[in-house]
Amino acid sequence: MRIFCNRLCTSLLSVLLFFAICAPRPAPVFTGGNNYVYYLYDSGSNCAILQVEPNTPKPAFCYVSGESCTYADRSATDVLAEFGAEVLFLEKIDGITNYYAYSPRLPYRITLYGQTVNLHVAEKARGICVGSPIIFGGY
Repeated sequence: MRIFCNRLCTSLLSVLLFFAICAPRPAPVFTGGNNYVYYLYDSGSNCAILQVEPNTPKPAFCYVSGESCTYADRSATDVLAEFGAEVLFLEKIDGITNYYAYSPRLPYRITLYGQTVNLHVAEKARGICVGSPIIFGGY
């Protein structure tokens, strides 16, 4: 009986390890950008920030709560249209226009000023930074 239990445990661990290593990981929400960042563990400003190479699949074994990247050659209008997003409100600060929007195509969400936001685009003279649900850190 003991040998059977040991073999069963070894088999189960092997199967779990196989799926952990070989299971496909979801692609990032944004493609073709630079300075790609995943937000981990928390959907608020207490999240951990993991900077990765562009188009890196989402990390395994941790809760991804959002992501962001920059584009030098795209506009806020392009990104909002790509995701079919509705702009909820915007703010202009120090030459940066921030669009806060909602898109049914994005998986992340946060409540901001009583509204569900899941797309944040910061547009400045030299490009844009996009984030979902919002951009954490600098832009």
